[in-house]
This record gives sequence, C-alpha cells and structure tokens, in this order.
Amino acid sequence: MLHLSAIGRSAKCSLEKEMLIEKMNHEQSLLYIRILWLILALIVLLIAIYRRKLDRQRAELSEKTSYINGVENERKCLAKELHDGECNDILAVNIMMQTDKGEAERLLKNVGHLFFK
Repeated sequence: MLHLSAIGRSAKCSLEKEMLIEKMNHEQSLLYIRILWLILALIVLLIAIYRRKLDRQRAELSEKTSYINGVENERKCLAKELHDGECNDILAVNIMMQTDKGEAERLLKNVGHLFFK
C-alpha cells in the first residue's frame, strides 16, 4: 500500500507542477498581449503626431503659397500699370520730341511731376 501512496504523491506533485507551468505560461501570454497593446498604442500615438506635424506643414505651405501668389499678382499689376501708363507717356514724349519740341517739353514737365511727387 505504501507503494501506491508514493505513486499518488508523485502524480499529485507532477500535476501541481503542470498546473504551475500552465499558470506561468498563461501569465507570460498575458504579458505578451499587454506588451503588444502597448506597442500598438505607441504606434497609433506616433502616427497621430506625424499627421499633426504634416497638417501644420501643409498649412504653412498654403500660407506661403498664398503670400507668393499675392506678391506675384501685385508685381503683374505694377508691370501692367507701368507698361500702360508711364512707359507710354515716355514713348509719346520721345516721339513728340522728334516732331514737335515745344509740346514735348511741356509733356516732359508733366511726366516729371508724376515721377517726383
């Protein structure tokens, strides 16, 4: 009978060891799952930070593009005004100087007043 109780204790000890190993494996699996969730949360956070930075850069680019377009439009307006306005006056004075010097001098004085106000 002594022999059966030794086998029973050995089986009981073996069963306890298996249960302990199973519990440790379960806890290790839970730890791995928590680590994976933490990594996933970190990845989501990094993506959110990257998107926010990208949005700020896009807004800054849009602002600079608007500024450049405004400056370019102003430059075009000034060029058109110069081409249609004072440049034509100077050309007219030049032509008149070749034909009617008195009238050219009068116009030249008027144009001079425009530039040196």
